[in-house]
Amino acid sequence: MARRRFRHEDYGVGWVCALPVELAAAQVMLDEEHEPLGQNANDTNLYTLGQIGEHNVVIACLPAGQMGTNSAAAVAIQMKSTFRSIRFGLMVGIGGGVPSAEADIRLGDVVISRPHKAHGGVVQYDSGKTTPSGIERTGTLNTPPMILLNAVSKIQANHLIGRSRLSEYISSLSDLSVFACDNAGSDVLFEASYDHTGGATCNSCSKDRVIERQPRGSQEIVVHYGTIASGNQVMRDGAIRDRVSAEFGGVLCFEMEAAGLMNSFPCLVIRGICDYADSHKNKKWQAYAAGTAAAYAKELSSVIPPAEVVITPTIDETIEGKNDFMSPLTLPNIIERPEWRMLLSQSIGCGKSITMTTVIEATVENARSVSRPVFQFIYDYSFRRHLTARALFESYTKQLLVYMERSNKACPSTVITRILEFYGPKRRRPDVQELVVEVLIPLTRMVEATGATFLVDGVDECSRQEALQILWGLRQLLEPRLCRVFICCREEVNVLQGIPGANRIWITAKDTKADLEVFVDSEIKRRQQDRSISSNEAVLNNIRYEIQNKADGM
Repeated sequence: MARRRFRHEDYGVGWVCALPVELAAAQVMLDEEHEPLGQNANDTNLYTLGQIGEHNVVIACLPAGQMGTNSAAAVAIQMKSTFRSIRFGLMVGIGGGVPSAEADIRLGDVVISRPHKAHGGVVQYDSGKTTPSGIERTGTLNTPPMILLNAVSKIQANHLIGRSRLSEYISSLSDLSVFACDNAGSDVLFEASYDHTGGATCNSCSKDRVIERQPRGSQEIVVHYGTIASGNQVMRDGAIRDRVSAEFGGVLCFEMEAAGLMNSFPCLVIRGICDYADSHKNKKWQAYAAGTAAAYAKELSSVIPPAEVVITPTIDETIEGKNDFMSPLTLPNIIERPEWRMLLSQSIGCGKSITMTTVIEATVENARSVSRPVFQFIYDYSFRRHLTARALFESYTKQLLVYMERSNKACPSTVITRILEFYGPKRRRPDVQELVVEVLIPLTRMVEATGATFLVDGVDECSRQEALQILWGLRQLLEPRLCRVFICCREEVNVLQGIPGANRIWITAKDTKADLEVFVDSEIKRRQQDRSISSNEAVLNNIRYEIQNKADGM
């Protein structure tokens, strides 16, 4: 039987690693290796192609001697340019662990980037600006794609009930001595403040400064989930390691590539622990740690159904219930809708959506006077399931296209090409990064010099992961000063995180009781005019009393 010839579009999973030993571990994990494919002359990556389970995987390694976030970003961008069907990625390799009272991290353990506290899974600890009080860290990174976070939850559940295949996949490396745990040596953790005394080994280091830990027992490795710190320099100081970890609310490991990927290459970061990010670090555990990380990546792939990687030809319905070009909560002519005008005519209320309606009315009127387009996204509770970052940016894209058509503006050919790829016959819907970078930003550049205004309500109704993606996309539009953005949400969503030059306006109800009295009295008068309410004063007083007491501050 002739061997199947694969095409670039057959590969849905991208796997990036930084070191040859990591690439070797990844190759061992392949169930089948495919023949190389031709590629663009501008693509300098060398790819390893293969299959894990039912997924076709493309693997690339950073150029020899070129580490760091920029190199990782360059490799990932070229990979996505050549393999257009990649839906998510895996950054797999080694890292320096951060042992603590909360996380008993040992050499050979695996750390997975997962949203934790205020971070989306990865933080760039060396990014920021210098101030008199020290470095003020700026910018945020995207969370891993939802399908990967769901797969992580599935793996965690499997581990709890004894269905993990991690040990099985690690054992597949045992035939190669380079990956054997026995060759790695002993696992020794020194006090954070104790520096290495010199030499290739720690034989001369004081045994009195070794931290005693309870033996693990029969379990060989543990998988940890949380924040990974990424930067362009090697972390090899125990005291600084712990200080930086504390600043970010608890970091599990340090590495040097992930920060370059998260905003351009949606991925999950998987790190095998090869040292403790202190002055005692060496390379003895690198091969085994690379193997445990690759084994977890294979287990992750095994729990994701292939249907989640193959692009499905479905397009959601619009609010009107018809199949349309895109699927957002789009209300392009909302200002003219009678129910909207009625809502705007109400003079009471202090909620964020009421605030947004007033802002939109004022903004639209002002924009018309200076020929500045306004694009809005209004949260609708009846469509809660569609409130995603992609829906938001699809909505803005559609409104921009409608605006350009009405303004007789030519759409860039590169944008047309990408839109046809995303929403044409094959209907390969883009991820948020593709939509913002390759479609929305070029379209926004076509607006007049006065710039566009984007308004969005209901960010706090999103999941935390979706909210972080929305803020990332808005930041991409703001950084080159392409537009203005007005966000309306509750206090607990930190919309200023990573958005330069942002201003915050607090709006609170100063006197809820007085507001309610005004509202009830005006409603009573209105209803008395059409005789839809009793004129009995005792009944009316009872209405006033019940509403005031049951409103509970609303």
